[in-house]
Amino acid sequence: MKTTKYYIAAISAFTTWGLFSLVLRPIHEYPSLDILFFRVFSCSILMLLIALLFKRKQIKETIEIFKALPKSEKRKSILLNIGGSAFLMGNWFTYIYVMNHVSVKATSLAYLVCPILTTILAYFILHEKLSKTQWISVGLSISGCVLLSYAAIMDMVFSIIIGLTYASYLVSQRANKGFDKFIVLTFHITLAALVLLPFYPVFGDRFQRNLSFISALKPLQLYLL
Repeated sequence: MKTTKYYIAAISAFTTWGLFSLVLRPIHEYPSLDILFFRVFSCSILMLLIALLFKRKQIKETIEIFKALPKSEKRKSILLNIGGSAFLMGNWFTYIYVMNHVSVKATSLAYLVCPILTTILAYFILHEKLSKTQWISVGLSISGCVLLSYAAIMDMVFSIIIGLTYASYLVSQRANKGFDKFIVLTFHITLAALVLLPFYPVFGDRFQRNLSFISALKPLQLYLL
């Protein structure tokens, strides 16, 4: 019974991602940047509201922990969080682009490739140890991906790009210890929103003028978040 919640969490996560394509396909005619703007800005606003209303104690603790870090650790933390924001934003954009303009299969493959890439990156960057059985599992997974990509090599290329951005995010945050996870994620998304904001007047023109885009997204906002 103790492990039931973990199985439920894993199944729910894969089910959610499996249904995510149903959210993006109806709006595939809109530019990927428009969808990215909406997703990042709406997530940032919602998460900031939650953090300010319900997580003020955790915000103070996070600031205090950061202030108490040595100078070298502060620099490392800043780089990890800026890098994490960049990887997350890159993953969201590539996923949306490939889903809407390449193929659903390529995005589906990405989340088969991602655990493999995460394992390999963790081995080389974080120096995590793998048993022989685990290496065999990785080898079998790679073989399966190769077979799936045999008739569509470009799908695998796009899948690797999507998977690599998210694997890089996961590995970078594995080293980003000691902070409240929700506050850290809020920082990543808010930083991404601030980076995208100057590009909005130039590339968000269609998003700004076409109100049907917002109408199309209203029943799907929970998935986009």
